[in-house]
Amino acid sequence: MIICLCSEGKTLEDKISSVFGRAPYFLIYNDKDKTYRSIENSAKNEAHGAGTNAAQIILDENVGVLITSALGPNAKEVLDSSSITVFHQVGETPQEALAAYQEGNLEEF
Repeated sequence: MIICLCSEGKTLEDKISSVFGRAPYFLIYNDKDKTYRSIENSAKNEAHGAGTNAAQIILDENVGVLITSALGPNAKEVLDSSSITVFHQVGETPQEALAAYQEGNLEEF
């Protein structure tokens, strides 16, 4: 399973982002081999359509699960038409949110 977490920085220990479309980074975590990589959210500075374009970025990454604090209506519409399951994040860091997901402690959007 490929999991996307919204982050203020490039590591699992950085602060989790409180937004989706304008999150500075997406951490792409591979649950199978327990590795991750960070990608810069190129949509974060767009005047309009940041959420929709950010959703396309994670679709292109073959993400199966998105963990985020907030999701705008346009991004939600894009993600609802995909196979991505979206969960409300908990915790202060992506690592804490990932642990909550793995323990089954997150609620779906």
